[in-house]
Amino acid sequence: MKSLDSIGIKHNTDKASIGRLEPNGIRAGGHNYLPVYSSFIQGLIKEITLINGAEIILLELGVGPVWNAGASVNMFREYMPKRTRIITIDKNKNALERVSDKSIETIEMDLSNTSLLKSFCESKNWHIVIDDASHQWKDQKDCFLTIFPSICEGGIYIIEDIHTSFGVDLRKKHNLANENQTEDTFSCMLDLSMFVASSGNFLLRDLRTNWARNAINQIGGMIRSVTFINHACIIVKKNASNTYLGCK
Repeated sequence: MKSLDSIGIKHNTDKASIGRLEPNGIRAGGHNYLPVYSSFIQGLIKEITLINGAEIILLELGVGPVWNAGASVNMFREYMPKRTRIITIDKNKNALERVSDKSIETIEMDLSNTSLLKSFCESKNWHIVIDDASHQWKDQKDCFLTIFPSICEGGIYIIEDIHTSFGVDLRKKHNLANENQTEDTFSCMLDLSMFVASSGNFLLRDLRTNWARNAINQIGGMIRSVTFINHACIIVKKNASNTYLGCK
């Protein structure tokens, strides 16, 4: 079986260890997410197969720029088992129309509209969700709070490009210079990780971000783990039963 990273390189996604080829002919640096993603995903696939061989549902927020639209979901289509249903959401209709694999479901939606997103997620049971959309802190945090409750027990939620939380230059590049600098995505997720690592004994008043205090009140009991890797954060949902993975 080909590695997820080699498939990612083939499809020209910036998630791979080698950067994607840009329109100007320059190959930018890759995020190198995929070797870690594969370990999480393979464990999840194995457990689903052992339980009931059910359909796996993968949702990716953001389909990519028009010139490279669908690179990531095409990669997952090739890598994941045939029984995987893949859905991608983006507000750019032109980009969605460029997704070459027609087995991938495309949905036009502005993810900043949390009411619409919440309605869409009702009665859904996602196994894997990847946020590679706007990279804006508010959108990253709002999407996480809105979608995470609808993830299956043991499921995976990934927030990519949290490096926009670091440094003045990156914040300016992504139009974040005027945002509340104490409520960036990394700081908020770090607070969540401290709460989880303390088995819930970390006092809310000791957390640094107001967002995390609110998030813990809503979903703190659902989180099994928070893992930071290069430029991304992986949150795994807790399972309430004796099985590793199940849907509510």
